[in-house]
Amino acid sequence: MRYLNIYPLLILVVASGCVNPTRINVTPTTEAPTKIVTTSQPQSQGKYSSPTPSLTPAPGLISGCGLQLITDKVSFGGISISPDGDLIIFTSGSGQIPYLSMIQSDGTGYSQLAKTTPFAADPVWSPDGQNIAFTKFSQREGGELFPDIYLRSLQNPDGLRVTNNPTFTYDWISEIIWSSDGKRIAFTGYNPHKEKSDIYIVNADGSGLQRLTYPPNQHYAPRWSPDGKKLAYISYSFSGINDRINHLTLFNLTNGSSEVLSSAPSLAYVNWSLNGDRLLYHSKLTGNNNIYQYILSSGEEIDLISGASSDMHPSFSPDGLKILFVSDIEGKDDLYLFDVFDETIYRIAENYTDDYISNPHWAPDGTKAYFFLSNYLEETNVLYSVDIVDSCEH
Repeated sequence: MRYLNIYPLLILVVASGCVNPTRINVTPTTEAPTKIVTTSQPQSQGKYSSPTPSLTPAPGLISGCGLQLITDKVSFGGISISPDGDLIIFTSGSGQIPYLSMIQSDGTGYSQLAKTTPFAADPVWSPDGQNIAFTKFSQREGGELFPDIYLRSLQNPDGLRVTNNPTFTYDWISEIIWSSDGKRIAFTGYNPHKEKSDIYIVNADGSGLQRLTYPPNQHYAPRWSPDGKKLAYISYSFSGINDRINHLTLFNLTNGSSEVLSSAPSLAYVNWSLNGDRLLYHSKLTGNNNIYQYILSSGEEIDLISGASSDMHPSFSPDGLKILFVSDIEGKDDLYLFDVFDETIYRIAENYTDDYISNPHWAPDGTKAYFFLSNYLEETNVLYSVDIVDSCEH
């Protein structure tokens, strides 16, 4: 699979253009109303028919309606967009000296929030936009570094230390995520030296730290349910020496129980529906990564977008009516939009390079998508935005 991991940025790429999205018609089967299949399936184009693509090459590397290059300064990890959609925070610098950075959502006004020593990384906005949670490393006697979660506002760079990690329980913190009410934080604590990672939760004021998972499996990528009563996450085990199996797991915070919902060699990018009745993710159940949803009330796992192509990184729109995802339907990794109701698929960003599109994010108002164009061999990540529209002028 292709994930955005820790890769310092070395070069800047440019792109521009205003082109129409490609509309790709699909029809549902009678067997499963939400399962998407093709009406015509040319051998060379995978599972979707797109006989007359309307996207045309832009004078750059990628095209889409209202395409903007936002920044080339994201060194690793993802981005976090403020609830009002105005600001984006992320990690800049190198793996040795990372720091927190901020830019306006239109790509102007880049600034460093603070250069910290030893370093800070993985910033995430609180739901009310008043605070930023992030990982900060401190130094013990003897020079050893250890991570903790801190909170800070834009006005107060010193902030509040939320966790206290005095015994090397974990030596890296990542995947920080707020509960929807802003009262609790979940995160993954990694200890690669002991080959373990586990899920923790803590109150935003620093009280009530709880460890939810334990070996032998490793656990990561927690996702709060909308009501804050459950956490979905990925755990993995090995069926053989190199046969890794990922498990979509649901943890009930009310009674402390956990349940494995689905297992596959590849399963990631889990997100909740708005009302918490289903989970969306990509999974490699049948040879390729495709988009699935799990209906919690019935226990049904539905292949929402499936076929010969690789479909990954799904994300519900803020109103829950559309799904962003990355696919190589037409040969390269492009960015697509799936309409939940009429079950049509639109290509909204076309990639003319051998680089990968990854980590799509919705703007809070649902009018734009943000995504990375990444080249892992050359170690580049460039953040773009594209308009979410049915058509645009050439």
